[in-house]
Amino acid sequence: MEHETEINHNIGRIIYRYKVTPKTLNQITAIAEWRGFVQGLETFKAYDFSDFERHNLLEEAVASVCIEGASINVKEASTLLTNRENINFEELNKGQKELVAYLKAMEYLDDYRDFRDQAIRETDIRGLHRLITEGTIPLKQQGVYRLEPVVIGDKG
Repeated sequence: MEHETEINHNIGRIIYRYKVTPKTLNQITAIAEWRGFVQGLETFKAYDFSDFERHNLLEEAVASVCIEGASINVKEASTLLTNRENINFEELNKGQKELVAYLKAMEYLDDYRDFRDQAIRETDIRGLHRLITEGTIPLKQQGVYRLEPVVIGDKG
């Protein structure tokens, strides 16, 4: 059995009458909890989220290259990211190259975000494709639209 409480508020000449039901009370509680959460975010403004952002970037990069068939984990990705400047790209396997290329593309996109008022052009998309596919597909295919159908799985 639901309990209802009738409330009357007199504000000036207007009388507000409403019923507080369990559903209404739950909604008010949820709003209050969210308000507290948002106010609590003020505490974290000074917190350095760079480690969190780095970890998310690595997780995203690993997931992306694994979809393409690479076998790489977050720990290996972290090592590659940390030592990227000192690694001989040609000595990496295809999955590692894909990961390094993906990270370069993400840096490119971060730089691009600094110019938000600038429209994305086709040359930007082709350039991004070149970055992502560097060392993983033939140079003549990088930054070029495919004209043949794309097949995932067995071609036969």
